[in-house]
Parts: sequence; C-alpha cells; structure tokens
Amino acid sequence: MKNTTLNDFVFGDAQSKKMLQLILANHIAFPDANKGKNGIILYGVFGSGKSTLAPLLCEWLEKVKTNSQLNAQPHKCDVSSSTSARTIDTIVSASSVLSYNNSGLHYFILDEADNMNDQAQRNLKALMSTRKDCVFILMTNYLNNIDQGIQSRSFAINMNAAHPQQYVSPLRKIAKDEYNANLSNAVLLKAATAGQGAWRDMRTAVEVAAHKHNHAVIDLDNYDYPVSVSKGV
Repeated sequence: MKNTTLNDFVFGDAQSKKMLQLILANHIAFPDANKGKNGIILYGVFGSGKSTLAPLLCEWLEKVKTNSQLNAQPHKCDVSSSTSARTIDTIVSASSVLSYNNSGLHYFILDEADNMNDQAQRNLKALMSTRKDCVFILMTNYLNNIDQGIQSRSFAINMNAAHPQQYVSPLRKIAKDEYNANLSNAVLLKAATAGQGAWRDMRTAVEVAAHKHNHAVIDLDNYDYPVSVSKGV
C-alpha cells in the first residue's frame, strides 16, 4: 500500500493504537531515559503486520524528532536461540559508536524476539537500561515469553485479531488500488472474517473476490478459506 500511515494498520485494542499515536505525536516522550522506556513490543498472530510496521515506526520516530529521514537504516536481527549471543553482540557493537541519524538514535528491530534464550534476554534488559540512545522494536507471537524486565521497559502494542469490521476499510483500499475492484461491504467482511487477523489470508480472499468481480471464472462461495501465501503485509 502506498503512502502508508498508522491508519492502514489494525490493532487488537484501541489503547494500543492510541499509545502509538501519542508517541508519534511527541505527546509521550520516547525513548525516555527518565521513565526507562525505550522499547516497543509488537505482539500478535502471524501475518498481523508486525514486520511491516516495525521499520515504519523507526522512520516515523526519526521524522517526528528531527523532521528528516533516517540516515542509517535500523539494525534488523532475526533472532533464534542458537544466535542469541550474536544478536546481543550486534547490539553492543552497533550501539557503541555514534549514530549517523540526526536524532543520534540507533534503531534495532528484533524479529521473533521470544526466541532469545534466557541469558540473552537478561543481557538485552541490561542494555535497555544502559543504552539511552537506542530504540528497540521487538516482534513476537508470544508476549508471555518475553522477559518481564524487557516488558517493563517497553510499550506493548497488541496486534492480535480485531473485530472483522475494522479491516473492511483498508481491505477496500487494497481491492481498489491493486485490483481496481469496488467490492461490497459484505464481501470485504467475509474476507476479513476468513483472515482471522492475518493479512496474508485476507489479501488472498480479496484477490479472489476481485477476480470474480472482474468476471474471472472463480466460484467465491465455494472457495476454501483461509489460504496462506508467501506474499502480503
């Protein structure tokens, strides 16, 4: 989707979206050394848009603070238990030098952060306490597997499935922008319900519906939902 904004994402509760709005409006200091908050945990089901939102948050935060673009892209770490120590070493090394960003901040994105072993999570908690010029964006499907100390230093953002009606508007935009199809509310609601919070499945359902709308030979009523695909949000 072009010109992506926070409104293009759906959150599992209203408080999560409101918190991000307050942070991005600079009404809540972040990162905040006084409160010890320099993390954002995006948690929710597979395919809920966490991986799409994480780098955008880094871009938006830099824009809010400096009115400029990122000069240094976020450090992205794909975490596994066997690479936990390497992930911590990467953070230590990268955060030990001056940032090229105008804000002076280093941005770190940790995908599947719950895969970090206990020692690595303790080390990350310590780094969050000492690295005041760092922002940590963690993604996880399992919030309960994230160390409580890390959680206390972060804002937890719920990206689990919301009510299907909340997906209708962004799905309508996808149908129009990508397939030039004006789909009815009923069809879009069916696509949203089928996806159960997973954009990959919702986008697949919209694509099928758009083909039918554009007179392709597909029997939408008998189509087997959901269908997972590798592309998507």
